[in-house]
Amino acid sequence: MDKILDSLISLSSKQVPNDVYDRQMGSIIQALNKISANQMVSSGGVQLLDVFSPSEQSIGYLYILLANIRLRAIEPSEIWKRTSNFLESYEPKQIGYVQEQFRALVGEFITEAAKPLLVVRPLKKAILRSTKPTRYSFLHTCFAQKCLEAKCYRDAVAILDMDLTELPSKKEAKDIGYQDVVAYFLYGGMVYIGLKNWRRAMDYLTYATAYPGNACSAYQLEAYKKYLLVGLLLEGKPVNIPSATSQNTLRSYRALAKPYEVFTLAFKTGDAEALRKQAAICMPMFEEDGNAGLATQCMEAFRRFQIAGLTHTYVTLSVKEIARRNLETLGRGGGQEETERYILGMIERDEIRASLLHDSPSLPNPGCVLHFHSNPQSEKKNLRALEEQIMRTVFITNQAKEMEKKLGLSKEYINYLNKLGKSGSSVAPGGGNIGDADAMDTGDMFDYLTRGSTGYSFDDFGDEDIMHQDSFDDE
Repeated sequence: MDKILDSLISLSSKQVPNDVYDRQMGSIIQALNKISANQMVSSGGVQLLDVFSPSEQSIGYLYILLANIRLRAIEPSEIWKRTSNFLESYEPKQIGYVQEQFRALVGEFITEAAKPLLVVRPLKKAILRSTKPTRYSFLHTCFAQKCLEAKCYRDAVAILDMDLTELPSKKEAKDIGYQDVVAYFLYGGMVYIGLKNWRRAMDYLTYATAYPGNACSAYQLEAYKKYLLVGLLLEGKPVNIPSATSQNTLRSYRALAKPYEVFTLAFKTGDAEALRKQAAICMPMFEEDGNAGLATQCMEAFRRFQIAGLTHTYVTLSVKEIARRNLETLGRGGGQEETERYILGMIERDEIRASLLHDSPSLPNPGCVLHFHSNPQSEKKNLRALEEQIMRTVFITNQAKEMEKKLGLSKEYINYLNKLGKSGSSVAPGGGNIGDADAMDTGDMFDYLTRGSTGYSFDDFGDEDIMHQDSFDDE
């Protein structure tokens, strides 16, 4: 262990070329793998956990901490304390060489924690400390799941607001399957549902629903069910399924989520009575799936969208007439006074641009009229929304450029060109050099991407928890 410690100290104290660093790390890892767990706990009566630094000799500390946990050489409280400190201070470059051991440590840490809340902050710090937080790792799924279990939705936003731009290759992440990625998108969508951020929830559920493949996993089916309900809350009408969804997957969704599609169609009719009847039929299935709360919110939103839709037809309309339409679908009132209060709430929340005009109290039967304003939303609000959209567009454009350049210089893409017979010389499509990212043919690049640039092939994944679609081909 003394030699390993000396090697790690010398390695962390100076800059070395990448190829030299790789060789030295390989030697250190090979030596660590030969040492027994008992030898890693202590040496000469000295606890090795107190010798290695978690931030400088991260590989050595990881192996020693894992040995202590497996041999129960330290107390559970000490496990949580030391692992938390390690996750918040580890050296990302070193840990990149021992992902299998790192994942094992995180698994032990989650198992030992008495409550999901205890692991949320350390996992968040670990993701932010990685070399590229926007690159998917197993930590993303663990973190999103624990945030859901602990109901720490706002803590999750710091990670979920960073869109993933890269997936690890099959060689880099042997234990990561496509269902891990889909699960992350599903959990992320559920976190945003908890925050009632329907726009971002829709984004994540779209990623899960349209994830490439010719089979439908349980995660994707659950995402699709929530996708339909969140679409009603966001748009006030059924949303189209993402165009990237394969036909086999689409047939599975429609066969296995029929009650949800029927519910959305009843919502679309604008008939409150039809929606009430369909909800009564579907609610037991929604409760079984854990989506009853989301469906109830859709029924609450029905009246809001119906009232907002009146702006396209009327300039003024009496509250009495609106109440007569009986748009309340949950049996919580719906009379004239309650409808007036509801409309006032919509005006205060800026959901409609309107005002309520009351008749003189001296009249025999004073009424109230809803007057819709023709003026658009405030210029300040529009400018703020436009600024946010521009910033997001610039961010996504820069990510796309970076990804295109990286893929264009990759060995896989060059081999792909060679197979097509397009790179007989050092000229890339479009007439430029291979190293010139701006000269690449975008069409060729996207053709390459659709064939699997990350190294994954859908045939590589197992059949666990996957519902193949042969039975639906004849429908």
